[in-house]
Order: sequence, then C-alpha cells, then structure tokens
Amino acid sequence: ELKTTVSDNPTQVKRLGEIEQTINDWLANVTEPVIQLRREIGHAKTMDDVSDLIAEARGKVFFDKFRSQITLFTEREEKLLAERQAVNRSKFDDSVLTLVTLNEQGYLDKPDSEALMNSFSELSSATDWVNHTYKVMASAQDVLAAAVDMETGMRGYLLAGREEFLEPYRQGSSRFKQLVAALKQTVGDNPQQVALLEEMNTTISSWQADVVDPMLTLRREIGDSKTMNDMAKLVGEARGKVYFDRFRGQISEFVAMEDELMVERQAAAVGAAKTAETTIMLGTLLAIALGVGISWVVLRAITEPVKQVAIGLESLAKGDLTNTLDIDSKDELGAMAASYNQAVEKTNRAILEVLQTTDEVVDGSMAISQANTHMSQELGLQSEKIAQISSSIEQMSHSIQEVAAKSSEATANAQEAGVTANSGGKVVQNTIEGMNSINEAVTASSNSVSELGKRGAEIGEIINVIKEIAEQTNLLALNAAIEAARAGEAGRGFAVVADEVRALADRTTTATEEIGQSIVAIQNETTQAVERMKVGAEQVSEGLALVKKAGVSLDEIVDGAQNVANMIDSIAAAAEEQSVASGEVSKNVESVSEVSMLANEQANLAANSAKTLEHKADALKRLVNQFKV
Repeated sequence: ELKTTVSDNPTQVKRLGEIEQTINDWLANVTEPVIQLRREIGHAKTMDDVSDLIAEARGKVFFDKFRSQITLFTEREEKLLAERQAVNRSKFDDSVLTLVTLNEQGYLDKPDSEALMNSFSELSSATDWVNHTYKVMASAQDVLAAAVDMETGMRGYLLAGREEFLEPYRQGSSRFKQLVAALKQTVGDNPQQVALLEEMNTTISSWQADVVDPMLTLRREIGDSKTMNDMAKLVGEARGKVYFDRFRGQISEFVAMEDELMVERQAAAVGAAKTAETTIMLGTLLAIALGVGISWVVLRAITEPVKQVAIGLESLAKGDLTNTLDIDSKDELGAMAASYNQAVEKTNRAILEVLQTTDEVVDGSMAISQANTHMSQELGLQSEKIAQISSSIEQMSHSIQEVAAKSSEATANAQEAGVTANSGGKVVQNTIEGMNSINEAVTASSNSVSELGKRGAEIGEIINVIKEIAEQTNLLALNAAIEAARAGEAGRGFAVVADEVRALADRTTTATEEIGQSIVAIQNETTQAVERMKVGAEQVSEGLALVKKAGVSLDEIVDGAQNVANMIDSIAAAAEEQSVASGEVSKNVESVSEVSMLANEQANLAANSAKTLEHKADALKRLVNQFKV
C-alpha cells in the first residue's frame, strides 16, 4: 500500500523494497532459528517457573485491557473526527450560501462583509478541529507503539537474560509516560478522554508491577542456566539487532526523504501563493483603474448637461429669455433641454406680443387724451362765447358739428382701445399658459435630475466586477483552507497561503468601499442639484404670479376703456342734442350753457380715464421689460 502511495517516486519505491528484504532476512536468519531452538529446548526444569508464570497469561489480561482501552480511545476520536468533518462540511455550505446571498444582493456592505468573514472564520476553526483530531489519533497510535516496545523489550530480556535487551522496555516506558502526559493536554477539552488516558496509565502501571517486575526478577534469578545456554548464545549473537538497526536506518532514510519532499512542496506552494498574490493584485489594480475611468466618463456625461440646465434656469430666473440649451443627447437630459428651449421660445414670442400690444395701448391712450384735451379746450371756448351765441348761431352750429365729429373719432379710438386691451388680455393669458409650460418643464427637469441617482446603480455594476474578484479571491482562500485540512499536519503551509489570500481579499473589499463612498458623494451632489431646481421652480411661480397681476391690470384697462367709450357716447349724444337744439339756442342760452359745462366735465373725465389707461399700459410695459427677449 505504501509503494502505491509513493509510486511517483522511484527512489522511495526502491527503498521500500530494501526495507521489505531486510525484514524477510530477519525472519529467515533470526526469528525462525530462535523459534526452532526454543522448541527443541522444550520444558527444561530451569524454565518451569518461567513457563508457569508466563502460562498464567497475566500480561495478556493487562494488554487485552490496554488494547480495548486504546481501541475505545481511538474509536471516540474517530467519532469526533466524523462529527467535526460534518461540522466542517456544514460550515462550508453556510459559507457558500453566504457568498451566493451577497452576490444576489449586488453590494458588499460592511455587515455582509463581516458575516462572510465570520463564516470563513468558523470554517477555519472547524478545519483546525479536524487537524486536532488527526493529531490525537496519531498520538494514540504512538502510545500503543510505546507499549508494544515495552512488551518486546521484556520478552527479549526473558529470552536472552542480557540487560541491553531491556533498553526497548526502558525507552518505551519513558516514552509512554511522556506521550500520555502530552496527550492529556491535547485532549484537555474532553474530560471523558482524559479519564480514559488515566485508566490506560493505571493499566500499564499495574502490568509493570504485577507482571513485568516479577518476570524480570525471576529471569535474573535463573541467570545462565545450562539448559538455556544454546538459547542465550543464539540470542546473544544479536543477529536481530543487526537487522533491526538496518531496518531503523532505512525507515529513517525513508522519513527523511519524505521530509525533504515536504519542504520542497511547501516551498513550491509558497511560490504558487506569491504568484497568485501578484496576479490578484494586478487584476485588482486593473479593475480599480477601469472602474475609475468609466466612472469619470459617466460622471462627465451627466454633470456637463446638468451644468447647462442649471445655467439656463438661472438665466430664466433673472428674466433672460435669450439663453437656450445646446444639449444633443437622446436621454432624459436631452428631452428636458428640448422642452426648456420650446418653453423659452413660446414665452419669448408671448412677451414680444405683449410689448407690441402695450405700445399700441399707450399710443391709443395718448390719442384719446389729446382728443379729450382738445375737446375740453373747444368746450371752454364755447362757454366763453355763449354770450355771443345770439349773434353767432351759425358759428355755434359749426362748432357743434365739429364736436360731434370729434366725439365720433373719440368713440372709434375708445372702441379700438377696448379691442387692443382685450387682445392684451388674451396675450397675457397666453403668457400665463407659457409660464405654466415653463413650470412643468422645470418640474420635469427636477424629475430628470432625480433620475441621476439611478445612474449611480450603473456605477455600482462596475463595482460588482471588483466585488466578484474579491469573491473569487475568497473562494481561492476557501479551497486552500480545505486542501490544508485534508493534508493534516503537512497542510499548515497551505493554511498560511489561505490566510495571505484572505488578507488580499480584505484589501480588495476596502478599495471597493472607498469607491462606494465616492458614489455616495455624487448622489449628494445630485440631491443639491434637485434643491437648486426647486428654487428655480419657485422663481418661475413668482413670475407666473406677476403675469397674472398683469392680466388683472389689463382687465382694469379694458374697464377704463369701456368707461371712456361710455363717456364719449354721452358726449356724442349731447352734441347731437346741441345740433338739434341749435335752432332754439337763441331762445335758451342758459340751457346751452349748462349743456356746455356738462360736456366740459365729461371731457375732463374722459381725459382722466385716458391718462389712467396710459399709466396702466406703462406699468404693464415695465413689467414685461423685466424679461430679456
């Protein structure tokens, strides 16, 4: 079986052949002749006491008991080994499940990272316990071997009667005590096993006191009896010692060779670990560089349009309607920029129409005012010349006709002012609708900026690449730990490698967390952008309120124009009455004077209304001039 195990090493296979030949030579040249000679001696009288004592099989009782105890001890350790292997497998499954869960979540935050590390820590602890069990089982076999050495040394002395044959017994006894003491410390966490070791120690002590010591004393008393001469001579030649010395040397060479191979393999494992470490570091650095580059490109593609939108909204808040956004992208920012440009264009056109209409209202108001002033002057002259009416009927009729004409003209102007004011009201209504469109566009802009937060998820996908590298690294550490557990004592080098790889994975996780913090900073900036857009929306709402006020002012202008028209109608009616009554002017000068005074007052009222209309138009013009078109 051992030849099969080391079949890849011809030198070791050859050495095993030499060991096998040595044992065969020992059996042929030492063991069989001694057994044959002992048969020929038979039951000599000088050996009767030894035979009787051996026949009592006292040693067999103790050794049977010892073997059952060592067997029970080993069985318990094997049971513990099976349990710990099951725990090891369970921890491994839990670790894999934790890995899968974290991978499905997509992010490795700190609590998840700690959970992963705890899983691997438990796995490492379970592996250590498996190694501990292997060590205990090996020590138990060493205890059994020490006891066998004691029994072998005793039998050799009983046959040869020479003190040097007791050396294996003495060494075995000393080694037995050392091994039991060390094994007690090793299984100190298991009181049941410690108690069993105490029983083993008691069993061997009783065997030494009740069997070994009496047999050794009896053999010393027999000495070199004549019937034992041949046996003593044959055994005294120490032929078996020669073979066993050679056998021990060959075994030592075999073990030394395996130790050298172990050192070489450990060195190779360390080299492989360093190579893996270098590869992982380079891959991690490359992934980080790639992630930073892509993050910079994505952030630039997002922040530049956002800056343009912010500048446009700031200009809009200041009343500048000449600024447009130059964003050609096909995403939400591009759509938002297009909506903004359309809203600004519509508002620009509406403001221009309002300005034009306002200018027309001002001009009409001035014309009405001038006409009313002129009419007032004429009525004043008419009042001054009432005393001359009796001699100037024809001139009075002409004046009355002129007043009627002026009244008709004033009526037309007033009606035109009313139409213009109504148009201005419609323009203001269109302006309100345009401002509502701007408000909706700003709201859409705020929603679009909110979508920027979702862009952080795309950067998160890049971080997932780095996390996957960290996960692969953890899997490497896991595989290394499992291999180390399988190798037992020889796998401690692999455990060191696993620790180094796990440390690498921790550094990778730290780098990933730093990138995650950068993404949080970006999301904070996006939140600030949303707040600024809210301020812009409030300013647009204020502009909408001002436009509504302008609409109210235009309504007042319409009412004033209607009043002017009504007054001018009254003037026209009065002038008609004057024309009809011109034939009776001479008969009723006082009536004409009263009518003239009434017409003068109405003209003054019309002039005042025209001035009011002019002031309202100026106010509307100043309001509209706040916008730069």
